[in-house]
Amino acid sequence: MKINITILTILSLLLISSCKKEEHQHAAAEFYYTCPMHPSVRSDKPGACPVCNMELVKVESKNESKEDHSNMVMLDEEKQVLANIAIDTVKLTTIKTQTTFVGKVSANENKATIITARVKGRIDRLFIRQEGEQIVSGQALYSIYSEELLADQNDYLSAMQQLDKFPAQQTTVNELIQSGRKKLQLWGMTEQQIKALEKNQQASALLTYYSGYSGFIIKLLVNEGEYTEIGKPLFQVANLGTVWIEAEVYVNEIRYLNVGTEASVKIDALPQKIFKGKIVFENPTLEENSKVNVVRFQIDNENNLIKPGMMARVTIDYNQKETLVVPKEALLIGRMKMVWIEVEPGMFESRTVETGIENKSFVEILSGVSEGERVVITGAYLLNSEFILKRGAVKAHSH
Repeated sequence: MKINITILTILSLLLISSCKKEEHQHAAAEFYYTCPMHPSVRSDKPGACPVCNMELVKVESKNESKEDHSNMVMLDEEKQVLANIAIDTVKLTTIKTQTTFVGKVSANENKATIITARVKGRIDRLFIRQEGEQIVSGQALYSIYSEELLADQNDYLSAMQQLDKFPAQQTTVNELIQSGRKKLQLWGMTEQQIKALEKNQQASALLTYYSGYSGFIIKLLVNEGEYTEIGKPLFQVANLGTVWIEAEVYVNEIRYLNVGTEASVKIDALPQKIFKGKIVFENPTLEENSKVNVVRFQIDNENNLIKPGMMARVTIDYNQKETLVVPKEALLIGRMKMVWIEVEPGMFESRTVETGIENKSFVEILSGVSEGERVVITGAYLLNSEFILKRGAVKAHSH
């Protein structure tokens, strides 16, 4: 009997001790300290926020509802209208990063041809006087005065006259004629010009040269009155069916660019149209004393609307993936990145978020919000100001 009384006494003492301990823990849990800017930070004693170093604010747990509202702001409908509060939904969608480069249109040099002088002489007349002019095959380009050409024309006419004088040596004379004819062709005379020479029997030191190509004159390399040697470049002609955009790219962006990478191109002079292009060249070395690299994009130019020298903007997309996003204007950037979520009508909660890639419209959210939640996209800064004022009032009251 005495043993039973002893056991009951021990159990009673343990129960009383447990109750007192629970009561002490409950009392101790009535208060905690938190950061006004980072409500997730909690401490059982005063101090500084480990994130932003602000002084922690004392909060009474017993005055809180079942949900912690210390990081929330209440606004009635009238205040929401005055604050211009607008809401969007956190959603899962495809996002990609975009980078835009400024470039300049140039001719596709793989489609360019250099027209050189065929004979030594003086440029008597230019029929093409400025760069950018369009030419077609067979169009007159220039005329040249050449005494050497004049002498070879006279030799050719003289050989032709020998046929009647020396009929017994017709084979030899024909060889001389053919040799003289090939020489005139080598100097660039056309069949029509040679036939006219044979018909008129009159040599001329002036000869007009015609283009064998269609395209645009992108470089004019000679002036009237200049003397030229055989092989000297006179014109550069390009077919502008395709053109290049040459853009300067910063070193840290090169890793996203490879030959064949596709791009969208806008020409400043043709703002309504977007052209599709791709990288055809990446300079393997940096420009001297520069942090940029030259990248060349090629685009189709079917109607020859794009001209060399026009300015262009080239946009590259990369890092494309499906992920959780919010509109970019919803993000508040300070020591931490934050958004405001409407948890109930008129009740807004601040959330610290971790972000990923972004573009002009959206930013990826890695943590802090969930799909389907309602995020504030305009008026967030006013909510933040209201929140800071509220926290200041709590802090003043606690002291």
